[in-house]
Amino acid sequence: MFLQIRLDPEDKDVSRFLWRNMKDGKKPRIFRFNRVTFGLNCAPFLAMAVLHHHAELNQAEYEEAAENVKRNMYVDDIVLSCEKEEDAIRRIKELRNCVICKKQETRPFEQKMADLPKMRTSETFPFENTGLDFIGPLHVDREDGCTKVYICLFTCMVTRSIHLELLSDLSAERFIQALNRFGARRGYPRIIQSDNFSTFKMADRQLKNLFSKPSLDKVQRTMSRHRIEWKFITERAPWNGGYWERLVRSVKNTLKKILGKTTLDEEELTTVLCEIEAKINARPLTFVGDDVKDADALTPFHFLIGRSFVDLPMMPTPTDEEDELPLNRKWRKRQQIILHFWKRWRNEYVTTFVSRSKWMTKRQEPKEGDIVLVKEDNTKRENWPIGRITSVLPGSDGLSRTVEVKTAKGTFTRPAARLYLLEPANTR
Repeated sequence: MFLQIRLDPEDKDVSRFLWRNMKDGKKPRIFRFNRVTFGLNCAPFLAMAVLHHHAELNQAEYEEAAENVKRNMYVDDIVLSCEKEEDAIRRIKELRNCVICKKQETRPFEQKMADLPKMRTSETFPFENTGLDFIGPLHVDREDGCTKVYICLFTCMVTRSIHLELLSDLSAERFIQALNRFGARRGYPRIIQSDNFSTFKMADRQLKNLFSKPSLDKVQRTMSRHRIEWKFITERAPWNGGYWERLVRSVKNTLKKILGKTTLDEEELTTVLCEIEAKINARPLTFVGDDVKDADALTPFHFLIGRSFVDLPMMPTPTDEEDELPLNRKWRKRQQIILHFWKRWRNEYVTTFVSRSKWMTKRQEPKEGDIVLVKEDNTKRENWPIGRITSVLPGSDGLSRTVEVKTAKGTFTRPAARLYLLEPANTR
């Protein structure tokens, strides 16, 4: 609350502090706070003064509520008594209808966590359903000097495997080449899911160029030619792509540990990326038992190469009986091994999705016509735009987590978790 209160320039002298760098031996520097700092002796008084100021601004429209704020506000609570229950309910409603108070106190919509989509819990070929994201820029050594490169991360939604491609730049041509290399080695996916293209527009300049309309059209034509469906997550809802964001962090952390401040050439960096890819694909998806007789923990490599990464290729001495096995029997045996891995995936891995620590109950849903405050990153709450929900987009379970909201700047698709209810539609 205190950081929402700006200080007038003439008042900043009473909120100064000294900063001295002990190494340079120079005189201390004087800084002035721009906002009320929590912990100052004057902070509680200033907070109450701001509340009183807003109460006076709304005195004409909410007379009784304004008086209650000025007379009965103690720290963070309003303490008052009423002779009748009806009077208490009326006063509560009036206080809640004060827009200034709502903008500061209202909470975002919360909803029960949805089940994972079928494309993440159905048995498919590895990388048939793929998530896509970019990492970088990184710097590599070339003969003509140091230059930037990028990493394109593909991750299988089902087996959690990853595939890394190094891009010299983020032009449409380089991305299409990376997609073709990925498709040639892993098979072309049926679905690719990525961040909303408007999210990329706010990122690195190279990403902006890749997702500009001409480049985007060129990429989408290539995907259509390979019968790939490109899906975007809801704008401003990065948690929808959490399954690739977690792997992006793993790759970044590993790169930092391996490289530090070292700069490699492209071949060396490509080798490092292949090693990182192997290590991440060798991570266990299921719990490892204490008994040495237990089966190995299931890893993405079991679905990619049919065995654990650390195992050496099996080279048994064939017997006469095995030499005479028909090809169809060998093929069936191979299929049984693959089915065994998928059975373990269903029983040991998918069941871990059931455990949840929050968002387990159905909550209030956004409704068409609701007046809401639209959260904007890096913007103070009092400057967030106010909008009206024009339509709700229910999920597969019928619950609404995404809506279209109209503000003064246009109509946008937003996750409900970024909307703060000001006035329900059924109260007008």
